[in-house]
Amino acid sequence: MKSFMRKFTVGYMGLLILFIIGGILLIIFSSNEETPEIDESQIANTPGLNTMLQVKEILTQQQLESSLINIEVNPSRTGESVVIELQGNDFVSEDMLLKDSFNIFSSFNSIYDVNEAVLSWYAKIDGKNVNVLTIQMTKSQMEKLKTSPYTDIPSIAASYTKHEQLK
Repeated sequence: MKSFMRKFTVGYMGLLILFIIGGILLIIFSSNEETPEIDESQIANTPGLNTMLQVKEILTQQQLESSLINIEVNPSRTGESVVIELQGNDFVSEDMLLKDSFNIFSSFNSIYDVNEAVLSWYAKIDGKNVNVLTIQMTKSQMEKLKTSPYTDIPSIAASYTKHEQLK
């Protein structure tokens, strides 16, 4: 009886090993499907892609890339609208956000296609991530920043919305 059980166990293990090897071979040979080639000229001509890359570069130069939540570029016939969402730190103040916003908006003057930009800043308030400041500017308003201090942003902006708890 022991030899029968031993032969049964060895046979069962051999069969199990064959199934495992067969499964691995099946996976290896079935995954050799060719992936479609990407036409880089189509990617380069994607509306808004160049602007998105330029915005990301601006945020990197301003050392704000780690604060980035989202970049959205909306192309139109008259230009592109950029919406950026950024995460402020735990010790965020209106003055600090205005300085960073000023630098970002001023840099947008170098992006020809941008005709409007919206910056939304988020921060933790009472354990929740809350939109604490949203600033919307047109191209002409961003150009006014060349001769204005950052403290003038609220009066220059097309829209300026501040959370009540932002100091």
